[in-house]
Amino acid sequence: MIQLIAIDLDGTLLHEDKSLSKGNIEALHKAHEAGYDIVICTGRPLAGVRPIFEEIGLPDGNYYMIINNGCTTLSTKNWEIIGKEELSLEDMHRLHVLTKDSDVQLTLFDMDHYLVV
Repeated sequence: MIQLIAIDLDGTLLHEDKSLSKGNIEALHKAHEAGYDIVICTGRPLAGVRPIFEEIGLPDGNYYMIINNGCTTLSTKNWEIIGKEELSLEDMHRLHVLTKDSDVQLTLFDMDHYLVV
């Protein structure tokens, strides 16, 4: 049986000031020691997740993250992408047309950048 804890960052694991408590770090380590896989699931891009993962300090191993609002799954072993969903140029054009005359803002991001269009 797989035992897994999938945990969000903002508003869940992190405090309002985006800090990570010692208690939450200890709880994740205890869960890991008890055999649970820890998976961070967040809307953030990798640049906003990796420092938090490193601060948690789980033992060396292969962990997984679901980031970019579910668009990217990666392995922490080599920080490689193992699955992704991308918008096509046609999708992006359609979104631009739908939003160009409105107050709606589009946010786009890749592994290192976060842009508000």
